[in-house]
Amino acid sequence: TSHAVRLITEMSNPHNIRLRDERLRIMGNAMDINDTVRIKYASKFAGVSNAWKRWQGENRGLERLEALERKKRTEERFARWVESRPDLRESYSCLLPAFDSLYGELERYLLPRDYGREALYAIEIVRFVSDFIRVSDAMVDRDQEISAISPFLESTFNSFFTDYHKPVDREIFVSMLEMYRDNIETGFHPVFFDMVRDEFEDDFSAFADHVFSETVFVDRQDLAEMLESGAQDLPVLIEDDILVRIVRDIGKIHNEYVVPSFTRIEQQLEPLYRKYVEGLRMMKPDHVFYPDANRTPRVSYGLVKGYYPSDAVYYNSRTTLSGVIEKNRTGLPEYAIPEKLEQLHQSRDFGPWSADGEMRTNFIASNHTTGGNSGSPVFNAGGHLIGLNFDRVWEGTMSDIMFDPEMCRNISVDINYILFITDRFAGAGHLLDEMTFSDEPSMITSEK
Repeated sequence: TSHAVRLITEMSNPHNIRLRDERLRIMGNAMDINDTVRIKYASKFAGVSNAWKRWQGENRGLERLEALERKKRTEERFARWVESRPDLRESYSCLLPAFDSLYGELERYLLPRDYGREALYAIEIVRFVSDFIRVSDAMVDRDQEISAISPFLESTFNSFFTDYHKPVDREIFVSMLEMYRDNIETGFHPVFFDMVRDEFEDDFSAFADHVFSETVFVDRQDLAEMLESGAQDLPVLIEDDILVRIVRDIGKIHNEYVVPSFTRIEQQLEPLYRKYVEGLRMMKPDHVFYPDANRTPRVSYGLVKGYYPSDAVYYNSRTTLSGVIEKNRTGLPEYAIPEKLEQLHQSRDFGPWSADGEMRTNFIASNHTTGGNSGSPVFNAGGHLIGLNFDRVWEGTMSDIMFDPEMCRNISVDINYILFITDRFAGAGHLLDEMTFSDEPSMITSEK
């Protein structure tokens, strides 16, 4: 409804974008001046960028489609239709006021929930300590010795410190806590904020110096020694650590109060939406509605087709290996490719997988995809596997809320490129002996 669209476009997305702006700024600055940090944080940077780009595209798309105004017009029409039907008033007249009331209540918890996820739990060391607390609590609850859970601890320990850079996380720690303080009402502040105010004069940088010097969790060697010397007493040992106390304060606010309240309201909204869609279907009997395919396998269909992202700009439906080479030559680290791939392109050693002398890499199509669809197989009308879905175009990320057939495109890797990489690049052509191929030289020959 318009209530949800307003909260998404005017509150949730703008705040989430600003929070990730800051994290990307901090990581990017460190990566620019230190190659070791760049290597450690390349994947993390890309992960933070992913939703950051989606939210921007979503807001831009919803604004372009005038989604809020269109939703409001539909609701006004629905209210008039219900009012004109005395036999339906009892069933449907309460819906829009109920949406208004529940979303008004939800608004109070929206930013605390978002800032919990995108600020407090965005701090790497906070997430790391949370894992230890879960293990410790499990030991206490199950009267279980550490040896029974040590593989999990060891895996978590090793994977964390391999790509951890304390100065970056310390700066993110300060910035995220400051942004939480400045944007979230005090009733949702963790208890340790009182300590920052009273003992550190509300200076989160000074507080970070204290925390990072006192905790054992930011130093690989110190933590390893603690685990080796007192593993059996882990629940007792970690409770005195300042970061454990901080994380427990965060969990108390976020996991015990904010998230349950938010979830409760969402659960109350769910039957209202079912009733609302039921009413809309009665009001618009000739309109084709999306089926409820939640928790089921589903198939969508569309055309391999380019689009116009803006005036006088057209994006073709396919990309090629030549484009990969062009990006590589910009020198940007995220576009670096193995030397062998460049050699294969230079020698045009594409095997039977090219079309018209080019090695096609990706294609876009007018299918509606959403989170969780990555890796889905893509078939053509003849039933041939032609690719794997992995993304949506930036201008079409609003498709979960409002679909635009002129702009929404899913992105798939071309199966020919997968086969080329398997065969020519990886030297694993023997795997292809187990496959059956279409007689068509290229499985996608036109926009159809």
